[in-house]
Amino acid sequence: MTRWATTLLLVGFTPLVAGAHSLGVEVKQQGQQVYLEAYFDNDTPGENALVMVTDAAGQAIAQGQTDEKGVWSFPPLAPGTYHVVVKVIGHRAQTTFTIAAPVSVETPTTVSQGTSRASSTGPIRWLLVGLGLVVIAMLTFSARYLSRAKANTA
Repeated sequence: MTRWATTLLLVGFTPLVAGAHSLGVEVKQQGQQVYLEAYFDNDTPGENALVMVTDAAGQAIAQGQTDEKGVWSFPPLAPGTYHVVVKVIGHRAQTTFTIAAPVSVETPTTVSQGTSRASSTGPIRWLLVGLGLVVIAMLTFSARYLSRAKANTA
């Protein structure tokens, strides 16, 4: 019975969606130029990804393909909110972004919503992996301790 309870407990803490190799997208604006970067969580570029940009009504505004660096730029858009979908090798990422007035030519500004590339591929990623391993180890040791304690009282 204890093994079943332990198994159910561990399965209960298992994520429903695995993210072993996920695709991300970040949209930036520099002056009037808008571009996006498609990347995998191991920080490799999402090269040759298909890109579709739609407006708030769902009408296609622009489409194209990323280069070998996972970058695709497109003509300036009117101020407003847009949606982008990126697809490559069985992976799909999407985000919403807002274009306002042109920003400084020198500094690119992230205009997309959601997780940034730095936070999904940087050191924080490994910190979260380590934290997950610590939680798994604690659950395992707790289950073994409870199992042995129950066996000793029986």
